[in-house]
Amino acid sequence: MATLPARCDFDGMAIWKPTLALILPAVLVGSVAAQDMSPPPWGVQAGFTLPMGSDLRTTVGSGLNPTLGVSRDWSWVEGQTLRGRLELSWFAQGRQTSDTPVLHQEIRTRVKAAALGADYLVHAPCMGGRWSFGVGLGLIRWTVTSSNRLEQSNGLFLPAGSSSWTRTAESLVGTYRWNARLESELRIVSSHYGYENLPTRTASVNVLWHF
Repeated sequence: MATLPARCDFDGMAIWKPTLALILPAVLVGSVAAQDMSPPPWGVQAGFTLPMGSDLRTTVGSGLNPTLGVSRDWSWVEGQTLRGRLELSWFAQGRQTSDTPVLHQEIRTRVKAAALGADYLVHAPCMGGRWSFGVGLGLIRWTVTSSNRLEQSNGLFLPAGSSSWTRTAESLVGTYRWNARLESELRIVSSHYGYENLPTRTASVNVLWHF
């Protein structure tokens, strides 16, 4: 009758000891790294915004404009963050001219946007946990200050004024975290602007510092 080989004394610990010796340090390092990537709740941001909507771009031009803001993060579920934010953007002065045989007109316009809202961010663990993507909702207070120079044959007129509108805004957000304190962000915002409530969009790139 056939007999089994004598090597039937399987020692599980003999295999698990070196395996654990390799796994445990990796787990500990990963845990520390994950803790190091957890940001402090408060943040400040600085960056540039670019008008994409045709009406806003006609008013202020197509250049980069400075933006500053503050934020506060709440992470009540692992891998998800709610970020409240207050943001101010200052657009460059726009200049439009018109000439006819009897009239020369020059309009100078400055636009400021104050935004208050919240972003819902989901972190992407498959990309090292540094990337996050989300959507945002908020309100934008648009303020437009303009001066109008009218030169006619009977004299010079300089009317000026300021107008404001509060409009809802939706945004798409993508962020990349360099470390626990430094984060970069790309944001596309869709809103409405002006008396005619025309749709407009802006794109901004920001750097966030958490503390």
